[in-house]
Amino acid sequence: EKAFKVGGSFKTDMFAVNLVIENTTDTVALTGSDTKIRNIYVAGQYNISSSDAVKVALTKTGDMKVAGVTSASSGAKQLTVGYDHMMSKRTTVYALYTKLSNSTNGTYELTGAGTSAAGLASTANAKPSAFSVGMKHSF
Repeated sequence: EKAFKVGGSFKTDMFAVNLVIENTTDTVALTGSDTKIRNIYVAGQYNISSSDAVKVALTKTGDMKVAGVTSASSGAKQLTVGYDHMMSKRTTVYALYTKLSNSTNGTYELTGAGTSAAGLASTANAKPSAFSVGMKHSF
């Protein structure tokens, strides 16, 4: 597997914007054919106060190209909106809503990051969503 990623961000006291573009190439050893995908991630944060922030993120995965041939409508889009509340310098509570929209032939899924849990959907054209709440504490 090979990947090229470039990103940047801009931040002020009131807001932040981030952008990441990634191209990946997976080569199948037996056939020597390449599978290529381009991913784009854009995120923003608006600080309502010194302890509260609203966040939005959009991810787009393009159509897969296998051996130079585009697999039509195999991509997906994901939108996440969230709210953070800082309870102290070390503790933040948050809530997030995420909606994944697979294209007609896209089979991406929502998974539990950092877990071995199965995803919520892996069928073409699926549109799963998830709501999560949590707390971050730095020791």
